[in-house]
Amino acid sequence: MWAGNYERGEQGLQRYLAGVAVDLNVEGFRFLRTHAYHRDDPARPGSTWQATIVWNRPIEFAGQSFLTEGFADITGAEGNGVANQLYVPRLLWDAGAADERPGRIYLGVEWQHWNNKFGVDGVTENVAQLQLKWVWN
Repeated sequence: MWAGNYERGEQGLQRYLAGVAVDLNVEGFRFLRTHAYHRDDPARPGSTWQATIVWNRPIEFAGQSFLTEGFADITGAEGNGVANQLYVPRLLWDAGAADERPGRIYLGVEWQHWNNKFGVDGVTENVAQLQLKWVWN
């Protein structure tokens, strides 16, 4: 299937991504998606590629329900930048199950690791964050 993405940020940041996506049917996962993009940042000369994987998998541990989900972006060098990698896994406890509303409220942690952030050589970010996920049905 065709896939596209438009990124917009501060100071006029814009990126255009176009490519293909494949949804994989892997037992135990609600979804596991892969994307292959052609990526263009108009502020930089040239263009590059990006591979993205996105996942969502419920798990049970010690009688409790959890959700592991997240994404990873692996991007080639573009213009004067270098290749960079962004990994964002999450582990969330299904707090809604305790109130007989499973799959509605999750609490947990997210870890963001960005190697060569924004394509800048040697700039690495590691951030742990608390997460509250509220699912509207």
